[in-house]
Amino acid sequence: MQKPKFQAEYRCARRQVVEHALSQLQAITSEAVDTLRRNITCGTATAEIRAAQIIIEQAIKGIELTELQDRIEQLESKLNS
Repeated sequence: MQKPKFQAEYRCARRQVVEHALSQLQAITSEAVDTLRRNITCGTATAEIRAAQIIIEQAIKGIELTELQDRIEQLESKLNS
């Protein structure tokens, strides 16, 4: 087997493994959010602070990703015009 062909097949297999793992993570995302929600008011300051930090960080990342997606779509639209 040629090396480039092997490398391409290996990357494809690796991507499939990662995509499967990501789909499993996405399936339990609501449980993770529920856990953060419980811990934001659990009465333990360190847990509450950490839960709040994670929630804020993820909210910011979500906004950043949405903005990046919008910019990419605008650029693609300009390229296709």
